[in-house]
Formats: sequence, C-alpha cells, structure tokens
Amino acid sequence: MLCCTPQVVAEFWSVCTRPPSARGGFGLLPSEAERRARVIERYFRLLQDSVATYQGRQLLVRHTVAGVKVHDARLIASMKVHGSTHLLTFDAEDFTRYLNITVVTPQHVTQTRVGSARLRKQDGLSGSSWPSTACLPRGVAV
Repeated sequence: MLCCTPQVVAEFWSVCTRPPSARGGFGLLPSEAERRARVIERYFRLLQDSVATYQGRQLLVRHTVAGVKVHDARLIASMKVHGSTHLLTFDAEDFTRYLNITVVTPQHVTQTRVGSARLRKQDGLSGSSWPSTACLPRGVAV
C-alpha cells in the first residue's frame, strides 16, 4: 500500500501552484491542485502526524540536518513512527544518510509501470505532477 504524509501533500501543492518561472513550479490554479490532491488521497493512505513524529526531531541533531533537508528528516521520522521501511522518491540521494530505510526511485518500480500509466491517464495526470515522495509500509515488495 502506498502512503503519504500531510507534509508530502503540502509540498505537492506548493510545487503545483508555484509559478513555472520559480524552481520547478507548474503554475496550476489552486482548483487544479485540489483536483490532483484528491487523486493522491484516493490512491495513497494518509499517515497522520503525531507528537511521536515531532520527537523524531532527534534525527536533525543525529544527522546534522540543516536548511530544506529538515523536511526530509521529518518524513523519515513519520516513516519510523508508522513502521514504514521503503521510501519512493525522485530524490534518492537526499535520503542516503538514514539507516534502515530502503530508498526506491520511480525508475526502479518496473512492476507497476503499466498500472501507474493507466492511473495517470484515467485521472488526467502526467508523471511529472505526482508528489516527489511517498512511503511504502513494511513488507511491500518493490
């Protein structure tokens, strides 16, 4: 089962509604971002934030995390709280510092390419407008 966190949806929204001239934005209207976010919510289980996730702040200290990489550490903390071990992301290098996390890129997910293409076509989404990160719960083969 694919999962995501509120942070992933927020980052997705940010990229969708950011102007195309600004750091990889798509320039979509909020109404279009909402439609696409609903697709994510339909296919991904939303993992809730909690106090335990916040306590994952120790990852910031342990791995000397600074700047925008804080968001990656927060995602790892959420994964640990929810028992997720696999991370699907376009940014694999950003997560190499974290032990016991298996990083998977979309290029490595060959078994679901046909299903993903069908899902994107059905919902009118291009591959580039998916969120950059989602986590897979323990025991899911990729």
